Amino acid sequence: MWNRRLTPFIAFAAVLSLAAPLASAAPAEGVSSDDSVDLVNPFIGTQAEGNTFPGASLPFGMVQLSPDTGHYAGYRYTDDRIRGFSMTHVSGVGCGLGGDLPMTPMTGRPDTTDYAQYAQPFRHETETASPAAYQVTLDDPDGAVTAELAATTRTGWQRLTYEGSEESGLMLNAGQALHGVRSSRVEVLDARTVRTTVEGSGFCQETEPYTLHFLTTFDRDIEDVELFDGDEFTAASTDGSAATEGEARQGAWIGFDTTEDDDVVVTTSLSWVDADGAAGNLAEEGGSSFDEVRESARTLWQERLDAIAVDGGTEEQRRTFYSSLYRSLLGPHRADDVDGRYLGWDDEVHTADGHGYYQTSSLWDTYRTQIQLLALIAPQEARDQSISLILQGEQSGRLPRWGWGPVETNVMTGDPATPQLVTAQQYGLLGGWEDRLWTQLVQNADTVPSEDHPANGRAGNDHYLEHGYVPAETGAECKPGDCDVDHAGSATMEYAVADAALCIDLEHT
Repeated sequence: MWNRRLTPFIAFAAVLSLAAPLASAAPAEGVSSDDSVDLVNPFIGTQAEGNTFPGASLPFGMVQLSPDTGHYAGYRYTDDRIRGFSMTHVSGVGCGLGGDLPMTPMTGRPDTTDYAQYAQPFRHETETASPAAYQVTLDDPDGAVTAELAATTRTGWQRLTYEGSEESGLMLNAGQALHGVRSSRVEVLDARTVRTTVEGSGFCQETEPYTLHFLTTFDRDIEDVELFDGDEFTAASTDGSAATEGEARQGAWIGFDTTEDDDVVVTTSLSWVDADGAAGNLAEEGGSSFDEVRESARTLWQERLDAIAVDGGTEEQRRTFYSSLYRSLLGPHRADDVDGRYLGWDDEVHTADGHGYYQTSSLWDTYRTQIQLLALIAPQEARDQSISLILQGEQSGRLPRWGWGPVETNVMTGDPATPQLVTAQQYGLLGGWEDRLWTQLVQNADTVPSEDHPANGRAGNDHYLEHGYVPAETGAECKPGDCDVDHAGSATMEYAVADAALCIDLEHT
């Protein structure tokens, strides 16, 4: 049990300042209807290894539709070519992650299927971004294409305007992403619908695989379609005969007739569960117009950002504040479909009961600051995100450290789930979940994951429990990811912080 452990840095308990429970956060007064959302600059952090992305997403949305130039989080401001607009991104990551299902509008089918080769040039003079939308003009040599992006929680929207083009099209490339793609399948269901499945893995190293399901619709009939594997294109029909179950395809070239109407609206839904989930998400969130989606997203961001009012300071300081607040509300990401189903960390389908389900919690990066902020201004989401962590611990047998989708990446060190969840508990967010929380915290603190478990957990725990510190073992054998004994000083301090949080929780239990 925890009370036999040594806690040589118990003084860290004094560092944690925990507020009284909050039931709600009232909208702030004193911010005009336009100021807060218009003060956000999504391009902040997109160079000098800030690793942010400028695309369209709702607060805590499942979808982050954003341009990819090839860097870790997808976009780097100093690059001048866009590989495509893809559906998944994480702000601030230091290794390639996300970038699933890149779509690249262009004129004329390229000779290569490598998106780094057919990437389209662009200029920042034609580029704009806000929390609700993104826009850029791709300088295709045969005719410019203006791409506008918007999003709902579970769908990404593109409005593509082909300027003066006689051969308008879109490269849908399921076989490439910012992380590894193990396999993909593209199926043309009918003249306006394409279904895609992607199995991916990896974040800074190999991880367990995960599968994403997409359904894409167009607001007009496809004129022609060619599926591709490698650099080999094969003409396909749009009557559904190309929807061959189990047949792997890297992607498709999809052509449109834009001689009379140069706008094409592309709507794509995402599900981590299955194809039915993607179809249900599209049916629920894909029925509006592009302009309605963009305006609705703007209104929602406006309400979220106006939760905090700022008086005084310079405009530059207010821009910095609201841009930072915006990024604090991008994740963790919603992961349950509109019917409440989600894929758990046991690879089984569950249904959320009385709460939303969230994933991609980069806990080592966030436990010191984000949970405290969200408890104040987004208490419902902070509660649901914390419940999701408890469920992930129960399903997998180990609380997460740094999860991407339904898998553990083992990135970073220590035991960040403990102070994260104790903070949520002390803010009054986990009423009714105390026993299940405590069971997970004790197991996390007192044991090391078994050899066949994918998590590293507290890899230095045996020595720490006996001697009060993690020994340095350069080159020690651990599972893929960060191993605590390779970062002994940091791991010792992180374990002590977690133990101090346990002491605080015990005092209030």
